[in-house]
Amino acid sequence: MPWLYTPRKRIRSDKTTFRGESSTLSSLGTLPDFPCNSFGLLPLAGRGQKPKRAGKRAAGPEVMEIHREHPDKGYRRIRDDLNRQYHEHVNDKRVLRIDRKLHIQSSIKHRQNCCTRRASDPTYTAENILNRKFHADAPNEKWLTDVTEFKYYVGPVIHKLYLSAILDLYDRRIVSYVLSDHNDNRLVFDTFDEAVKTDPEAHPLFHSDRGFQVRQEVA
Repeated sequence: MPWLYTPRKRIRSDKTTFRGESSTLSSLGTLPDFPCNSFGLLPLAGRGQKPKRAGKRAAGPEVMEIHREHPDKGYRRIRDDLNRQYHEHVNDKRVLRIDRKLHIQSSIKHRQNCCTRRASDPTYTAENILNRKFHADAPNEKWLTDVTEFKYYVGPVIHKLYLSAILDLYDRRIVSYVLSDHNDNRLVFDTFDEAVKTDPEAHPLFHSDRGFQVRQEVA
C-alpha cells in the first residue's frame, strides 16, 4: 500500500482520519503544511522559552555600597550581605558577574608564598621523623606546630597578626599558642617555651614544616 512522505512524518495516501471521519486525500484536497516535530505533533506557541522572573532587578547599587563599606569582602560575602541586609536572594555567580562588570575586587589578595616559607640559608635542618604518621597512642607523644597569618583593618590601614600554635596529635588539643606582630623565630620559640611550662614532664616528638622560623638561630 503506498505511503505519502512528508519532511517529518508519513501518512497513508489512500485513506486518513480527519476529525473522526474517514475520507480519502483526494476528497480533502491539499493539506496545509503545518510544522511538526519528530513525533508529528504541532509545537506549542512559546514552547521552550522560560518566562522572565518577576521582580528580578539589578543589584549593582547594593553591591557597590557593600564594597564601599567593606572593601575586603569577596563576592560570596557580598552575596551574604545582600541576603541579610537587603533581602536580595541572589546566586553567588550573579554577584560575581556584577563584580566583574563594575570592576569590584576584594582588597585581600592571596600571596603565592605563605607566611611559613623555607629558609634560604638554614642553620640546621632536622630529619622528617614523623613522615606523615599522624597518629598518636598517648598524650604528649607527638606535637605539631605551625604559624598562621591574619590580616585586619584599622580604618583603611592593613595590619598583620601571626598566630603560632602547638597541637597534640593524640586528642587534637592546643598545648600552647602565642600571638605576635612579627613573624620570626622568636615567635615559635616562645610558643615552645609556653608548651614546656604547661607540660614540663612531656618529651614529645616535635614536628614542624621546616619553616625559616625554626631553622635559624635566635637573633
